[in-house]
Amino acid sequence: MSKITVGDIDINYKIQGGGSPLLMIMGLSFSLLDWGKQFIDLLAPHYQLILFDNRDAGLTSQSTSSYDIVNMADDAAGLLEALNINKAHVFGVSMGGAIAQQFALKYPEKLDKLILGCTFAGGECSQFGDISGLINGDLLPLLFTPFFIQNNRQELESLLEETSPFHSQGEALQRQFQALATHNTYDTPTLKLTH
Repeated sequence: MSKITVGDIDINYKIQGGGSPLLMIMGLSFSLLDWGKQFIDLLAPHYQLILFDNRDAGLTSQSTSSYDIVNMADDAAGLLEALNINKAHVFGVSMGGAIAQQFALKYPEKLDKLILGCTFAGGECSQFGDISGLINGDLLPLLFTPFFIQNNRQELESLLEETSPFHSQGEALQRQFQALATHNTYDTPTLKLTH
């Protein structure tokens, strides 16, 4: 892993694989380690993966002030620019999906394909579910179905044991929550991309 300065933060990132660039944006609190090894190993033969920690998560700098989801999209675009990558596929999950939506709206010239996973549009059409597991550390029921947990508990617990020290906590987590509340693409005109 390496660090690169983008705006007012130092972003922790990792590049793996070969092929078209694929920027992978992680969700609330989590770090690039939370993608897990198996998923990354499946993608790496097909894409140049750009994994990174959002501000206030992992080994990326903690922010000194509040910010919004658009600022986090600026971080992602700035990372690509700092790495001399003109255009990439962008894959975001959860809060990363919100960041990816804002990236697509603000930086369409840098976007090849947009891939969204378990995310939301914000505004009037979205409602947060129970995320208390994020605060109390009971993450498995928040992230996986009971059936999947039952059949993979040891592997999942090992992954979380490795990754949870890099999750956002305290004021850093609070700033990410506040940023997440600013996300709203509900009334945004349709994004038109041409290839």
